[in-house]
Amino acid sequence: MVAVNDIVLGPNASFDTSGGHGGYSSHRSGGGGSGGSLVIVAGGSIVVHAGAHFASRGGYAGGDGAGGGGGGRIRLAAESLDMEDDTVPFDVSGGNGGGAESGTIQRLRRVPLSYRVDVNRG
Repeated sequence: MVAVNDIVLGPNASFDTSGGHGGYSSHRSGGGGSGGSLVIVAGGSIVVHAGAHFASRGGYAGGDGAGGGGGGRIRLAAESLDMEDDTVPFDVSGGNGGGAESGTIQRLRRVPLSYRVDVNRG
């Protein structure tokens, strides 16, 4: 999601890019899918109200011998980030099963572009 100015995410905002669960079979089971990517970028500010939820979890393994999917990536980038409540949940956990790693969360404050015009040079 990209906006030139501000983004306001209300208390019912929910974003979920979680991976699917692996299938089960008596002979073979499938691994869980990895979590996806969620990127929210604003030219101004991002305001997140209490109650909003962000998830990019790895899917569960389908059965014994299968691996869970790794957690995904969540990134918020803006000139200012206003998290109304520090308990806004960001879930990038890996799925059950061997080797499933957690994903990453990035909250970046970007420095705005600035310029100066020299009136003597134009």
